[in-house]
Amino acid sequence: MNTMLLAPDPAYLLAALGAVAVLIGVLVVADFGHSCRKFRSSAPKKGLILRWVKAEQPAPQVKEQPVPAPQTAEQEAAISLAPPAALAIRPPAEVAVKPPAAVAARPSAEVATRPPAALAVLRERHDFAAEHRVSAADAAEMMADEEAEEQVVRSGRLADKTRTAIVNIDTLSDYFEDGDYVDIDAMKARIPFFDKRATYVKVLARGFLTKTLEVEADVYSMEAAKMILLLGGKVIVTRKE
Repeated sequence: MNTMLLAPDPAYLLAALGAVAVLIGVLVVADFGHSCRKFRSSAPKKGLILRWVKAEQPAPQVKEQPVPAPQTAEQEAAISLAPPAALAIRPPAEVAVKPPAAVAARPSAEVATRPPAALAVLRERHDFAAEHRVSAADAAEMMADEEAEEQVVRSGRLADKTRTAIVNIDTLSDYFEDGDYVDIDAMKARIPFFDKRATYVKVLARGFLTKTLEVEADVYSMEAAKMILLLGGKVIVTRKE
């Protein structure tokens, strides 16, 4: 039995070759796309970065300072010779020159150290009888405290401290005359603004005394008592229990 070999048809062969070529092309394109995606995922991402850049400021101009004139040799020597203590404004030693006792000393304390002869000379120089006028400063200068205390007269009236009133020397001069006897009853009668319910009187040395008076009160300031005595009056103090 004889077999017969048939040659393939050229049209079928070309079609088969075309199909294979197309398949190869599809595979090549797919592989290329996969490679591109892989490359993109592995590559570093770069973005656009915006930055504000501050404009450069011009450098400030520095004024030239005047150069001081060089000091002479004599000026340098004078500065070097000045000790640090000389630069101090006020050393403590100068501040403490005056002791507190000297500041707080009263004029009456100085008068108390004078002998009676010196006080007599002062009184002759200041003629109170002619002027008929004395102040607290005059009294403190002309009479010692001890001398004033020796001339105080004790009254028979008993002091009553229920209600105190204050009267000044210049008030007594305004409302009383030379030689008057001034006690609490006379003050209530003569002085319009005097407290009529007062039972205790204190005399202070305000102003000037221009009258010779005999004053009876419970308490006197030292200057007020001296003023009354220097014009020839009397200082009478009530009795205390």
